[in-house]
Amino acid sequence: MIEPKLEVPAELRELAEKTIEQAEKAFGMFFDAATKSMTSVPGPGSAISKQALTFTEQNMKAAFEHARKLVHGTDWQEAM
Repeated sequence: MIEPKLEVPAELRELAEKTIEQAEKAFGMFFDAATKSMTSVPGPGSAISKQALTFTEQNMKAAFEHARKLVHGTDWQEAM
């Protein structure tokens, strides 16, 4: 069985890539601000909060990378 190709216009791919970049930049600014605020207010739960923020940041980076791969996918198998 032949897999159908994903015919996505180049303009749409460019728009999606720009949107991903803007979202990634916004999340980066959020994580920077959150990290700075956590280091300025020490407390008993700050280590756990820092670790949770680190895990969240890693998860978001993986999500953005996955989104980029989807944008550049050429068939359903690549998209999955």
